[in-house]
Amino acid sequence: LLSSYENEFAGDPYFDYQLGVAALEAGQAATAQQALERAVLVRPDFAGAWVDLALAHARLGEAETALQIVEHIES
Repeated sequence: LLSSYENEFAGDPYFDYQLGVAALEAGQAATAQQALERAVLVRPDFAGAWVDLALAHARLGEAETALQIVEHIES
């Protein structure tokens, strides 16, 4: 449902976060990664988006990137 609004609302960190979470739940890690990267680009202090971005990378088999994001969150 949210993907139909992506053209209109992409770039809004709260929309991108919700889209990313929904995509993760639907098993669409690549879509989640793209949306969550937009969210943290606009709001670098958005801890929840960083956590879910790490999860998206892990589900894509990108363990090293996921670990780097977790280390970033911890700092």
